[in-house]
Amino acid sequence: MQVSTDSYSINPPIWGASTQNFNNWLPRYLEPDSSTTINWGIPIGINDKIHSLLEEYKNFEANWDGEGTEAPDKKVLICATALLRILDKFGQKVFHASPGPNKEIMLDLRNNNQSKSLEILFYPSRSVYVKFQDANKPIQGEFNFEKLHELMTWLNNA
Repeated sequence: MQVSTDSYSINPPIWGASTQNFNNWLPRYLEPDSSTTINWGIPIGINDKIHSLLEEYKNFEANWDGEGTEAPDKKVLICATALLRILDKFGQKVFHASPGPNKEIMLDLRNNNQSKSLEILFYPSRSVYVKFQDANKPIQGEFNFEKLHELMTWLNNA
């Protein structure tokens, strides 16, 4: 499947608010105990296994790894799930998702020939990306919706 990199910009009216830092805006908009409900209208598809993993991570409790690690933050899980649904819609496969010791969730994306990878990490207080290409030094920065198109274009183009 060809990834639709031209369509990754997020139009603010779709989300009901101006585009802001993803990790700061989305959790406020989709608070787990909010009366606001969103019908995503996006069927789960190419990332079924990743969606299942994120559902499992919702049930993790403190010390889930036997080493005192805290459970993933609910807002972090909301952000990761929202991004995963957007990536589903545009045909971008996610290679893996994993929780971390600081309440974070990492989504690992790779291009078709696996010569590049992109990790997007959602922490309770910030979101970052890390780009890996061949033997080059990793490049990292703050992740937000404004960078999504640029990051997907980098990942999927030679």
